[in-house]
Amino acid sequence: MTELMFSSKPKEKKGVQPVSSNGTQSVSVLTEGTGIEGNLNTGHDLRLEGKIAGQVRVSGKVVLGPSGTIEGELHANEAVIHGRVKGNLFVKGLLHLAKSAVIEGDITASQFSVEEGAVYIGKCQIGGANSRPKE
Repeated sequence: MTELMFSSKPKEKKGVQPVSSNGTQSVSVLTEGTGIEGNLNTGHDLRLEGKIAGQVRVSGKVVLGPSGTIEGELHANEAVIHGRVKGNLFVKGLLHLAKSAVIEGDITASQFSVEEGAVYIGKCQIGGANSRPKE
């Protein structure tokens, strides 16, 4: 029993390790209670629980948590929305709206999934040649 307690093997880390869409463990995080007025650009994935008033450009995946708010355009490769977006969304890949999502703006995405209870007010264009965000 003593051998197991003082093993020289490294212990595995428990919990979820954030991994970006390019395979690295780089995620930018904006926590609840934090706000930004202005544009945000990141080459990493983004976890947003705070508020951004401005354009958001994410090279990877954005996860907008239940307390997260974006007032402005969102451009991303992938997006999972639990919070509020007041502005247009441009997603190159999959856009997923969770049941708590509220979108006020037009949606342009290659793929789209919506949970029952999600709300969006605006036009929706999925797939096709025009699904690519304007750069």
